[in-house]
Amino acid sequence: MGTIISAFWICTELTGRDLGDGVSFAASPAETAVQENSKQERRRCEIIKELIETEKTYLNHLDIIHKFFYSPLKEKEDIIPKDAHLVLFRNIEQIREVNRTLLEVMEQSTVGQAFRHLGPFLKLYATYANNHMQALDVLQEWRQKKPEFADFIATQESRPELMMLSIDALLIMPVQRIPRYRLLLEDLLEHTHKKDPDYLQLKEATQQIGKITMHINEDIRKHENFQKMLAIQKCFDSSAPQILKPGRLFLKEGPLKKASRKGGNYHERMFYLFNDMLLYGKPRLLDSGGKSYICCCVLPIKHCCLENCGCVFKITCKEERLVLFSDEIGVAQSWIDAMEMAIRKAKSDSLTLRKPSSRRIPLRGRLLRTHQKSWDLEV
Repeated sequence: MGTIISAFWICTELTGRDLGDGVSFAASPAETAVQENSKQERRRCEIIKELIETEKTYLNHLDIIHKFFYSPLKEKEDIIPKDAHLVLFRNIEQIREVNRTLLEVMEQSTVGQAFRHLGPFLKLYATYANNHMQALDVLQEWRQKKPEFADFIATQESRPELMMLSIDALLIMPVQRIPRYRLLLEDLLEHTHKKDPDYLQLKEATQQIGKITMHINEDIRKHENFQKMLAIQKCFDSSAPQILKPGRLFLKEGPLKKASRKGGNYHERMFYLFNDMLLYGKPRLLDSGGKSYICCCVLPIKHCCLENCGCVFKITCKEERLVLFSDEIGVAQSWIDAMEMAIRKAKSDSLTLRKPSSRRIPLRGRLLRTHQKSWDLEV
């Protein structure tokens, strides 16, 4: 505590010397250095104060979640079942305990020391962040499914202790906290002198929180990619190959007009671009909503060639040829850019990684149904 409190008092800025009779001289280099150090220390005090005060506010919000939502709902299994409760709150109780300890250590020692020792535990946030969208889905589902649950949430949100905060606003706070730590620690490190006793610990803590932030962002990206491909898989019947594959990334989706193979006509088809394949489908006849498709063709990206003709572009993949276009130049160009990048990356990777996917061929119609399993088995 002494280290941080003493830092708050080192905030006096020296000014130029006034020699009387209205004559003043600029400060000497030594005095200028003292002024700069004082200015830097004052900013450092402000950052430390902001970090501690926002941590207290954040912990108060976590306590609100615990007191008014987590605990009472855990006891009301007639309102929400255990599995839904677990998804809704995931590991927020563990996060609450870690952050309570983090605040205590910051107040008793230094910021650098607190984050250096407790930083690894902040990886708990990755689990929470990955689950957040699913938690919101569960929240919405049970609001619609169970009127008693919706009434309970509304009653709790109206309490004065919540200060007009909704449960949605509260549950996203842990997701927002880690990026905030990174910004504050980077700013604090920038305004901490290298000779300061806390500098090395603070530097290590900043690097550590940066890695955790990247880890969380990467986990979120992978999770979102998985959820997106799962949703695409559900859009197709058994005519499509297995879309969920290790290493496969979703890149782009959207409708494009495809010229008929016989010429003189065109059809609108739904296209999906991944890092290793392009597939498109046509709407199922019995689907009035237009959200489910029959897979028409699958093209391995590494064997594709693209010919750009403005609004119209042609994709050639061995014996298969597609002539595609859009009424909007911007849409066509965005597909051209995405395809060119995917083809370039796939061909570059094939030079260094000899995978079974190099044997893949374009598939459509009867050939697609016959060889579908071979596509499913390859990565």
